[in-house]
Amino acid sequence: MRRISRIAVAAGLAVAALVSCTSDTEPAQTTRPPLADAINVAVATDLPGIALLKGGENQWTGFDADLWRWLGTHSTPPFRSVEVPAATDERERFLIDGRARLVVNVFSITDDRRTRITLVGPYLITRQGVMVRASDTRIDKASDLDGKRVCVPAGSTSLDQLLEGPLRAQVTIIPEVANSTCVALLLSEQVDAYTTDQLVLHGFSNANPGRLALVPSLVFGPQERYGIGLPPGDIAGCEAITAKLREFLTNGDWEQFFGTHFPNLTPSDFKPDVKRLDPCSLNQTTK
Repeated sequence: MRRISRIAVAAGLAVAALVSCTSDTEPAQTTRPPLADAINVAVATDLPGIALLKGGENQWTGFDADLWRWLGTHSTPPFRSVEVPAATDERERFLIDGRARLVVNVFSITDDRRTRITLVGPYLITRQGVMVRASDTRIDKASDLDGKRVCVPAGSTSLDQLLEGPLRAQVTIIPEVANSTCVALLLSEQVDAYTTDQLVLHGFSNANPGRLALVPSLVFGPQERYGIGLPPGDIAGCEAITAKLREFLTNGDWEQFFGTHFPNLTPSDFKPDVKRLDPCSLNQTTK
């Protein structure tokens, strides 16, 4: 008996007819289930300017939200995004266990993550910064954080930089699952500062004028490069999405989305070089 299955790969972006045949004497092959016109996308819900869920409306606004919808409408064939909320420390797990076929969720590209999943990009670049209450003038430089309580998202590269970087011996680290929790702790004066990517901090600052402010002189760590996550070993998907990102970065849509959500920032400081998108060969993951 032969079992013939047609599977669509590349998260619906590069649909390829892959036929796998097995018999009673052949080892069964592991394949992903077929994709319909709907794709589960792991997303954030609490990041103003990036991905913010409107209460009761099931509608997301922000740069990441615009991007995952753009990918759906510009792909061949197009697909409908089914948003699956995912905390920072859940993003990889959702790809590995099949709960999501894409992650568009301020997902920094790292070599370590590439050993477990496939990453495409970058589509945004930023650095790590520090946010304080607007009325708090105690913190202006790194040494001012000595002895302070600093909130940081769990499962993030921002946490890694605190644990391994020059500030590790200076601060009391308060890891939290949600970025919005860090903001609430800062506003209620339960922590002295909140550190994560500058773009994330700018979004919260814009949403809380007069209450929160970035420390302009406190920027540290390597460049954060946001990528799109795919399941392990999905090189075909990587190549398809990379081609779409080139289009996105050159046709004016990137500037339109960025200007809408971050009107007070200089776009060129956060836009990656379209000629330097990562080659998919860097992803050496397997199923």
